[in-house]
Amino acid sequence: MKNNNYHIKKSIVLFIAIFFFVFNFLYTAKCFSQCNGSSIPVSVTVTAGATYRTTEEEAFSAAVRAGRAAAIALANKFCNPLPCKPPAPCVALTANAATYTGVSYKYWGVGYGYDCTLTYNQTFNCECQQSKKSTVGSLGTSGPQQVATISVKTLSGEVVDVKVPNIIRPGEQITGSVASSTLTGAVIDAQDKQTGLSEKFFKFIVPAGLASIPFLIKDKNGAELAHGEIPVNRPNIPAPGNIITVPPQQIELTTPHAPGSFAPMNYCQPGEPLTINGFFDGNASNTTVSINNIPCEIIAESSTGSFIRVPENLPAGKASITIQEGGVTQATPIQVVTTNLSSNKKLVQKNTRAKVTATVNGLENLDLNNNNFKIDLTNGTPAVIQFREANTTIISRDIISSNVKNGSYTFTTDITGISTGSFIIGSNLSSTTCTNCWEKYKNCIANCEAEEKKCYDACDKGNQGPGCYLACSAAARLCEAACWAEYLNCVRQKFGY
Repeated sequence: MKNNNYHIKKSIVLFIAIFFFVFNFLYTAKCFSQCNGSSIPVSVTVTAGATYRTTEEEAFSAAVRAGRAAAIALANKFCNPLPCKPPAPCVALTANAATYTGVSYKYWGVGYGYDCTLTYNQTFNCECQQSKKSTVGSLGTSGPQQVATISVKTLSGEVVDVKVPNIIRPGEQITGSVASSTLTGAVIDAQDKQTGLSEKFFKFIVPAGLASIPFLIKDKNGAELAHGEIPVNRPNIPAPGNIITVPPQQIELTTPHAPGSFAPMNYCQPGEPLTINGFFDGNASNTTVSINNIPCEIIAESSTGSFIRVPENLPAGKASITIQEGGVTQATPIQVVTTNLSSNKKLVQKNTRAKVTATVNGLENLDLNNNNFKIDLTNGTPAVIQFREANTTIISRDIISSNVKNGSYTFTTDITGISTGSFIIGSNLSSTTCTNCWEKYKNCIANCEAEEKKCYDACDKGNQGPGCYLACSAAARLCEAACWAEYLNCVRQKFGY
């Protein structure tokens, strides 16, 4: 799945059209007579985007956020009436990672851009809670690349999360990781190579001509527990004319580039993902990353990016990130930005008000005029509270330099109790930056594709053999690699690396 233009996805949902939603209730032994133990699979189809020059990546982000907000609202609508012993609010908490199906885009013209329609699927558990206020982290500090999570469920109900880069191209070596807590002795089988789930990484080479890489989760005896597919971003190679067809296995692949030109975002958030764009060998075992000398967990890697998780509990402020790959070491400054939520009440009574305050720290060394920071608050319990802006479950604020003092930004909003109970509010920090670099990259790739098509046409007209078409493909792959190098240089110059 494509992702955003070197920015964390925009999370303002400027319009949402919910077409339908479906609850599939799983009856437990208690038949939902009590809150704890009730499980609710929720599917909700939403459309979002089509604002000023919305890209596909931004529309996808908006649709995901819209789906999440709608799914939470629907799950809470079911959980809230269920009784708890002793008396306490019954709230819906996520039980597994969300999946997205039926993703499609519609282009509304140059002045508007794209909207995205998708079905957001997630299972929630009803749980009794005395009170809860949560700070939900951002989707990560990423660029056009980020980690894709493919969740599969075993026959026993265990959810296994397979994490890989979201952009995978033929010819690349790819490193992924698997998250599973109870499948002792199980393995993942990808491209006929088995790797134990207890191992840190699994690796595979992406062959040409495949739209996806199938994988199996097997138990220690080799029996299949679950299966799934990893999407492959095939180069947009135009087919030759009627004269000849080049077998996919013969398509020229990109020549590996020497490691370096690392270009992480200029800020990160503790405990959240961070994409480091650059040239890598795709083998995460050869890569180490640290922030302030604290090792970072590497989640996945491709030839154009390494994907890490920022250490928890980093203090807000200036830091240094060190990246080592294939004998190349690069240290660059990075800003640690933190968010915090607080409220003057732990629960609300019906028709009473409370205040919620969001604070963002660590902004002092960032160019806020070009980073375009926003913070969103999401109402996780719409059956209990509503924001002052009563017609939305998400409110957003731009963070501009005039509103930042000593590196901190704070805003307070009112909430009103619809019913008596505790409440959940999530926060998400997002930014857009280097979008001009990504636009140039996309234009560059489009030019590569156009030249490749012209080259194929010339081969057709000249009644040439396979060598002509393969030469066209080889030139296009070199063109694409040059586009990526230009993109990295653009980003590095913007951040002063």
